[in-house]
Amino acid sequence: FPVTIKNESWFPNANFWNVFLRVQEKVGESVRRLFFFTRNGVNGAALFAEKKLNHLLLEPFVVDGTGAVDRFYKAEVVDVVPALDAVFLNIGLDKLVMLKKDDVRMPESSLDGSVVFTGSKDLQRGDRLLVRLNAQAYADRGAQVTCNWSLAGERLVYLPETDKLTVSQKITDAQVRQQILEQLRELAEPFEGWVVRTQSAESKASELFVEAESLRQEWKQICFEFLDWLAHSDQPPGTILGGADFWDLAIRKFAAFTVD
Repeated sequence: FPVTIKNESWFPNANFWNVFLRVQEKVGESVRRLFFFTRNGVNGAALFAEKKLNHLLLEPFVVDGTGAVDRFYKAEVVDVVPALDAVFLNIGLDKLVMLKKDDVRMPESSLDGSVVFTGSKDLQRGDRLLVRLNAQAYADRGAQVTCNWSLAGERLVYLPETDKLTVSQKITDAQVRQQILEQLRELAEPFEGWVVRTQSAESKASELFVEAESLRQEWKQICFEFLDWLAHSDQPPGTILGGADFWDLAIRKFAAFTVD
């Protein structure tokens, strides 16, 4: 999987993966170990479980202005195009991005000072939105963004502002699926949805609850920074949590993962 860094294509080569193979040899069969590494200026974190690479996180680079996939962005409406039923947004990249009006969720403050999101309305230039990047810009195509947000953990995917509860289709045992759904209904709060990933099939309920709370806190932090941006009209669009370095983000991401 190539990564564009400083206008050059970088990808893990044979030597890169040999390092991981040597790590696997040192990891016990039942040990879960988290490694942080730097190679050729690229920072990363890797979780090994049962001598297999379970999760790999590489630092997203945006120096070429194409954006970082799965990162959240503070977006400002630059143009409204009725013929396309879409708006064009400035999210701090080299090019504007397009968002269909049906996909828009507008922020509104709730009574407790938090932020809630409602369906689309008549948008105007200068309106501000929270979006997530789905795909980087490539050639003449701009980056793709959405207001259908999600935050992925090791066992769960958090779907804020929905009520969808789903179990991975790869978990085929009907009894296990029913048990997981019951656990989901227990941990789910109003206006939040969850997707249970395949590796959750043998997870304990306590592990799901811990990871769920970690993902909730990550979402609250995203909303907090977005609200702060709404209150300061002089601040430009850009990434959410853009001030945090990779190591801080990586530790937050793996905070709920079970590691020896």
